Amino acid sequence: MLTELLQNTADHAFPVGARLGEPARVTVGMVRSESELEVKVVDNGVGVPDGFTIERAKGLGLSIVRALVVSDLRGSIELGVPDQGRGTAITLRIPLSTFAN
Repeated sequence: MLTELLQNTADHAFPVGARLGEPARVTVGMVRSESELEVKVVDNGVGVPDGFTIERAKGLGLSIVRALVVSDLRGSIELGVPDQGRGTAITLRIPLSTFAN
């Protein structure tokens, strides 16, 4: 899942000729709480097109990520704008109960 999200960032966040005003940056973070694992991929790129949603994404990779996270792992996937106001933030939340025996 993480590989697909990073590949999408490489393919779409920083198109040739885009003027970002700062160096391209991608951060990956992971936080484990008592109940869930949160994985976040954030970039300062051009952002997603207006109207784009994870639920309606047509690419095979994002469709597989969504299926794995939502159906197989009973988690959630959220698409948003980072705190700095430009780019894309994707957050995966997976309940730890998914991994219980």
